[in-house]
Order: sequence, then structure tokens, then C-alpha cells
Amino acid sequence: MRILDEITEGDRVVTRFEVSGTHRAEFRTIPATNKALKVEGLSISRITNGKVVETRVQMDTKALMRGLGVVYHRRSQWPSLR
Repeated sequence: MRILDEITEGDRVVTRFEVSGTHRAEFRTIPATNKALKVEGLSISRITNGKVVETRVQMDTKALMRGLGVVYHRRSQWPSLR
């Protein structure tokens, strides 16, 4: 994981990060592709008495699925629904 930005305000810490790796095992029923992937995310943590008491994480799951080849880039690539 690589931290791209970090901002603190009051009792909150916002971190923008990048996670990278290689898809070497089944992930959510998607067989391993051996593709290298990078996905960005954002976390917001609340700190009380020097401890993290709450964290919310948002990942770019669409970019992840696109990288795995299971989400199409353009409408013209969508399979027919008929």
C-alpha cells in the first residue's frame, strides 16, 4: 500500500491510498488471471484518545473489476442481453 495523500482535521484523518498486487488466486469467483493491478482508495478515520474508533473505506472497485476483465470499458463492449 502506498499513501498518496493524508489530511487531518479535528478528530478525522482522510487518507488516499493505492494498493497494488497480482491476481494469483480466485477472487469473488473470478479465476486467477495473473494480471498486475493497481487500485486507489480513500479512508476516513475518527480518532478518540489517540485510537482509531471508526473507519470507513471506499475502494475503486469498478477499476479493479475492469482490471480483471469483468467490467467492460465501453457500452459497445457489453454483451447482448437478448
